[in-house]
This record gives sequence, structure tokens and C-alpha cells, in this order.
Amino acid sequence: MEFISWLSKNNYTVLSTSIKWYSWKQFFSKYRLPLFSIPSQTADLQSQLQHIEKTADLVHADLNSHNIPIPPESIKYAKVPVGDPAAPPPEAIHDLLRRGTIIQQHLTGHNLV
Repeated sequence: MEFISWLSKNNYTVLSTSIKWYSWKQFFSKYRLPLFSIPSQTADLQSQLQHIEKTADLVHADLNSHNIPIPPESIKYAKVPVGDPAAPPPEAIHDLLRRGTIIQQHLTGHNLV
């Protein structure tokens, strides 16, 4: 299960340099895969996969019922960097307020600036 979690965090890719593919012992030791409890994990993953398939079928049917086209190829999203959002500097906020005030005055017809 740890290996599946690691794959999902890394976009389901494993670098060829991260493990030696010809050595299954290193593969099992690196990801601490249990040799004896694989059927229970397989059943859990199978039930999760069936749940995903059912949900995908429901979404597909809902999109079809509302005449929403599904793109033929997947959408490539950019990765968002993890971290706290950076606050804008105080002068940027004042500049934004100044610009908003100017636009509001132009739209209302009060050119006081």
C-alpha cells in the first residue's frame, strides 16, 4: 500500500534510477512491500477501483444528459507549488485601491483625479 501511495504522490511514475528493476529483492525492501498480505491489499484496491469506475460512469452520464462535450484527450494541468500563499506588498495594495478608485470615477462620470 505504501508503494501505491508513493506512486500517487509522484504522478504514478517511478524513476528508472530510483530502483534496480532487475532485482525484486531491492524493490520489495525499498518500498517495504509485504509478501504475505497482498490478497487483502488487492481486494481493497479492487474495491476502490470499482468505486472509481462507478463514479466515472455517473459523471459521464450526467455530462451526457446536460449535453456537455467531453474533450477527446486529457487536459494537462500545471502543478501548483506547495506552500503558503505570499501576501502582496503593501504598496501593491495601495496601487490596486488607487486604480480601482480611478476606474470607478471614470465609470460614474466623476473625473476628480
